Amino acid sequence: AGPPITVPLTSNLNPTSPHKILYKKKLYPTAAHLWDAHKFLKYHPELAERIRTTSHSPMEMSRLSWVYQMQGYVREDWELVWRDKLDEVLYMKFIQHPDLRAELMATGYALLLDGNEMAYRDMSQINDPAVNELGKALVRLRERLRRE
Repeated sequence: AGPPITVPLTSNLNPTSPHKILYKKKLYPTAAHLWDAHKFLKYHPELAERIRTTSHSPMEMSRLSWVYQMQGYVREDWELVWRDKLDEVLYMKFIQHPDLRAELMATGYALLLDGNEMAYRDMSQINDPAVNELGKALVRLRERLRRE
């Protein structure tokens, strides 16, 4: 499988990369925008729309999303569905951008590490189920794309 590959925040494989995603006839500036919008789409579509349109900057969008979460607007089942939503959003990103799909597939069978998260962790924590969620999601996606 080779050595692990770190996916930094600036990588095309990261949800924050500037690759637009079309979802239900609406264009989202990044996969991160769509994933955050899913926190609100079901019960507060007007907040999801603000997430989509407020800023192309994932950092600014995240701040807005955080405010809505602190105000209690996030869907109640988010803890149960967030991984599925992450998988769905990543799948859409890599299907809509074949060049990114090729980049992901070029990682072969390597373990993928979320560079943002792993900067604060030690490799001994890698098998903890709550660690490296983005890396695990990208590996699941790569396996899915390999089967298709």
